[in-house]
Amino acid sequence: MAESALRWTFSLLALFLVGPLLAILVHGLHATDGSNYISLLAGASPSKGLIMGAIVLVAAGIFGVIVGKVVTKGTALATAGLVVLWSAWQLGTVDEIVRTHPASPMTLLAIEGLIVGLFGVLIAGAIEVFAKPGNQSSALIFAEPFKDAALFASIFAGVLVGGFVVWFVGYQMLKGQALFAAFIGAIGAGSASQLTAMMMGKEPRPIAGYLAIAVLAAIAPLAAMMLHGAGLQAAVRSGPNGFFGAAVPVSLDWVVGMLLGVPVGQSWASSMIEKRMQPTA
Repeated sequence: MAESALRWTFSLLALFLVGPLLAILVHGLHATDGSNYISLLAGASPSKGLIMGAIVLVAAGIFGVIVGKVVTKGTALATAGLVVLWSAWQLGTVDEIVRTHPASPMTLLAIEGLIVGLFGVLIAGAIEVFAKPGNQSSALIFAEPFKDAALFASIFAGVLVGGFVVWFVGYQMLKGQALFAAFIGAIGAGSASQLTAMMMGKEPRPIAGYLAIAVLAAIAPLAAMMLHGAGLQAAVRSGPNGFFGAAVPVSLDWVVGMLLGVPVGQSWASSMIEKRMQPTA
């Protein structure tokens, strides 16, 4: 009863206090034309955007670690994601960013995706490592070296499945659609990475699903740039289905999806395997 009340309290604090306060930092960022059609790097001041984004992500990580020391790891990841959600909503959509920047901003979005994606992995790792006793995974997120093939196979599977799901869901370049696509894609990446390790007879690594989303955040803008080429501006103006859907989420959208979706996918995959392994009557 007490833990349930604490979970709700932390979630509400993240959604209605911590998140909105941090979002003020990102809301102050602008494009060269004065609009808010920006990402952290694709704006009037990339250095300021990067600093503001780092503050938001570090604060979200600290909040998540505190929550993880008190209640469950899943709640800690979710509350960290909810904190970042408010700041993600302040950024422009991919079509707004492309239209505001005559020179293609996709390279900047790829660099930004890699940076914030790795931040997201660090947040998940910190929550994992500092979770209250008995709440850590048996294979800690940073405890084992990257040696066996199962880890890389899990990441690869997560990138493939997560990318396909984001492409399928992200058919409209709206902020809500981008966040939803990142969330559903992260569920797919988390479950695919978990199932791949299990099918190879290895213990799943929690880090695989998070790294898969970080990779997607970096390569999706580059894929869109190569696919559309000189027709990028025309692609974003063509409406639904005219633009490469996997690149619809930008920047912090990926971190929100990662922190909210990957644990759901991993939990779903684990429960599915457990049910299949139970002896039938």
